[in-house]
Amino acid sequence: NDTQDNERKSQLLYETFFRPPPEDDFVDPNYAYDTPICDFQPITDQQIQRAIERLAPHKVPGPNSISNIVFTKCMILLVPYLSPIFRATFQLNVYPDEWKQPITLLDSMAKILSSCIADDLTYIAEQHNLLPPTHFG
Repeated sequence: NDTQDNERKSQLLYETFFRPPPEDDFVDPNYAYDTPICDFQPITDQQIQRAIERLAPHKVPGPNSISNIVFTKCMILLVPYLSPIFRATFQLNVYPDEWKQPITLLDSMAKILSSCIADDLTYIAEQHNLLPPTHFG
């Protein structure tokens, strides 16, 4: 059955990829989780430096108007200030609302922190064989 109507196509796409939530979303408060495979490690200065080095220096700045080139050219001066801020996001469980945006709209600071976290997650996934062998990219 070919669907020619764009509205119907849109509806079918929505129904296929956005299933309704389960009727019972109960989560057992006594559920026993598996032991974590590793302990959380605070973000290091070296991770921040690597993330800054990967920034495209001439990209359009995010909402805070700070260009990536500022981070790349002033990395040695900025990392000692960024490190405690990034570590505090985890210690205090606070992530600034301004950083909660689609990746293309993120401030450079949020992109740097996201890059550090992505590196950690990739490392953990690879070290503990959490991805199927067919996964790539």
